[in-house]
Amino acid sequence: MTYFWEYDRAPERLVGGFFTREGLQRLAALRCQRPIHPTCPTTPNTETPPLTVMHRWPTGRLGEVADVSKERIEPSAYPSENFHYIGLEPIEPHTGRLLAVEKTLGAEILSTKNVFRSGLLYGKLRPYLNKVHLAQTNGICSTDIFVLDTKPTRARPAFVAYFLRSAHVLRRVAELMEGANLPRINRDDLLSLPVPLPPLSEQERIVAILDEAEGLRQRRAEADRRTAELLPALFHQMFGDPATNPKRWPIVKLGEITTLVTRGFTPKGGEQVYTESGPYFIRSQNVLMNRLDLSNAAYLPAAVYASMSRTSVHDGGVLLNITGASIGRVTWV
Repeated sequence: MTYFWEYDRAPERLVGGFFTREGLQRLAALRCQRPIHPTCPTTPNTETPPLTVMHRWPTGRLGEVADVSKERIEPSAYPSENFHYIGLEPIEPHTGRLLAVEKTLGAEILSTKNVFRSGLLYGKLRPYLNKVHLAQTNGICSTDIFVLDTKPTRARPAFVAYFLRSAHVLRRVAELMEGANLPRINRDDLLSLPVPLPPLSEQERIVAILDEAEGLRQRRAEADRRTAELLPALFHQMFGDPATNPKRWPIVKLGEITTLVTRGFTPKGGEQVYTESGPYFIRSQNVLMNRLDLSNAAYLPAAVYASMSRTSVHDGGVLLNITGASIGRVTWV
């Protein structure tokens, strides 16, 4: 059974802000929110202990809790051996999931590769793509990926992985990367990143709740996919083809059944005014066909939001993309 929770609208935002006090409160709330679907019983999760919201944690540098491996291999020297090889492409941005990886013969791998033994894989090429994978097996990877081995007495690998995927780190590495056409972050800059260091037991509890949020995200994505397939069929069954109107429904102009038709606009200053919390700023990439995806929504300060009140979005509103590659995508709120 799938449960629909109030905080399920944007679990990725919870993941992005876990190391702030507000983020922890939101994560703790995720586990006991009231279900918003009338047929879903209230079923708070009791398997994971509640988080202790800390006012302040000690902070260290990433280099104090993890080392960058220098182990290399020439796979072509082992032409008949099958390697578990990971490049940047199959690592899904923001989640770190592997989309597709197959064994590759050493004869087909023509350049030097990094060796990982489990460990954390961080994409240093175009780091704004946010490709961070927590490897559970041994293998080799592109040299455009840092292999990070965490120190077991300081940090849990999954905790560091979530930290490196966070919006805070993403903004920082965007400032640190070098190169115009192929921007990268160098080893020293990456290892200089400050990382919060709660006790290991607290790290484990944070990871458990973030894993719950990721599970919710995946189930929601699957439900959205099925809904997107079902809705057009149901519409045609109930109303017929709108192009031919076989059921001869009355036709009126859009202006006769709406109270407001307007277009949105970008706030002055663009993305420079975005914040980590506050009212949503819905952009064209958030409007999918028959679905509103707020997983990468921006937030606005209250004053900027107030200045844009003409384009406020309310329950029951319909959003239609009118420019760009996504023109024609429409959903409701």
